Amino acid sequence: MTIPMNPILEKEIRTRLRGARAFQLLFAYVLLQVLIIGGLLLMSEAMRSDVPLGEIGQNFWAMTFWMQLGLVTVITPGLTSGLLVAEREQQTLDTILLTGLKPADIVVGKLCSIALFIIWLLVGSLPVTAIVFLTGGVTPSEILLAYVLLTFSAMVYGSIGIACSAVAKSQGKATLLAYAAAIALFIGTCIPAVPAIMHTVDGQTAYFSAINALGAPGASSFKEIYFGISFPAWLISGIVNVSLTAVFTLLAAHHLSGCQPRYAVLLRRTIFGMLVAFAALLGGAAQLSIGYIQVFVFLAPLALVATFGTGMAANNTAEGSIWKRVFGGSDVASGRLFAVVTYIVAAITMFGLNLVFRQWTPVDDLPFTHRTLGQLLVSGFMNTAALTGVAALSMRFLKERWGALGFTLLGWATPMFILGVCSAFLPSDTSTALGFIAQTTVFDYSQSPNTSHWIVTAVAGAACWIVARWKR
Repeated sequence: MTIPMNPILEKEIRTRLRGARAFQLLFAYVLLQVLIIGGLLLMSEAMRSDVPLGEIGQNFWAMTFWMQLGLVTVITPGLTSGLLVAEREQQTLDTILLTGLKPADIVVGKLCSIALFIIWLLVGSLPVTAIVFLTGGVTPSEILLAYVLLTFSAMVYGSIGIACSAVAKSQGKATLLAYAAAIALFIGTCIPAVPAIMHTVDGQTAYFSAINALGAPGASSFKEIYFGISFPAWLISGIVNVSLTAVFTLLAAHHLSGCQPRYAVLLRRTIFGMLVAFAALLGGAAQLSIGYIQVFVFLAPLALVATFGTGMAANNTAEGSIWKRVFGGSDVASGRLFAVVTYIVAAITMFGLNLVFRQWTPVDDLPFTHRTLGQLLVSGFMNTAALTGVAALSMRFLKERWGALGFTLLGWATPMFILGVCSAFLPSDTSTALGFIAQTTVFDYSQSPNTSHWIVTAVAGAACWIVARWKR
């Protein structure tokens, strides 16, 4: 009995391991790891005679793991960013599509081949990691969990690369876009991992501490409490990273299929479910800093409207869909409605779960109440609605998809960031005009309803809609 295998996966594995290049890369990977870690240990104070062996083992393990994470972060987007665009440039992509394979099978096969290759590199580095058992300080379960989190990270960065490969028209652009997205994701997820890196809350509650694999060496000692239940940090990290991998994989399959309605609908449903589930996690957290809510309120509208509100008029929505029935067949308008509805459902989910599971205590000496949360979520709704106007304005004057998407992101995020800086340095209770400006962002902690932000946002969104609808 033979186990059926994805033909693309089998072909990629055979091609990659047939020559000597893969084994040369494995040798270079392990050698570079040994040289860098050895040099760091010799220059550090961890090798002093008065330092306990257990502490030396912990330092060696942290250096080894972070070195591997850096290599995986650098290698993986480069390996996947050229998979599809290279087939297109060599004019072999049409031949693959003619075989009858589904676009999803092609994308999954190529992504899994890179994932297995990265796992092969990680397994090859185990002898170097095993040195830590000579000194102690680290258990086998900690190493196993850290490698699992490292695999999750490799899957995310690989899916980002293959999505960029499906979207971009040249290999250079795909590589540049993949590294830009991977770096942005890596930096953005570093902040929750800081407690795990610094071991500042050992044995206490930390949230999303392992979402970035940087926190893997210390995250095993943390607990994350959601919905009154304690979850291991690696499980939450796995859920988030697998969800991101699914979204980027579907995005690649969507573009590879020529934007077929089936993949468009599946992508929308996946993003809807993922965003609502993430909002549920934020709402069900027992003690969560208000900063996480602010980041969600700031980034969720940008991601939703930029993804679904700036596309060109194409048949991307299934016939008979409620979105098309409401807007008479307009995919772009239905995408904007989808963005607004998705945010509303996520906000209601978060607020309802906060009412049930939140332990209302001051965090960072800042008051955080139901009213504050409601104010932030309403501000996010205003941002989402106004951003649809910015997207409509960008599409009125910019016919190219990437130009419209870039204008939407920068045209809204830049002034909000500047106003956020103002709100950090100006008192919110001042009566001056600058004080009014300081209150116009989601970064204001005031307890009173932030009507100034709502008014400014509504006026800005309405102005964009009026200009976008103005007939020449």
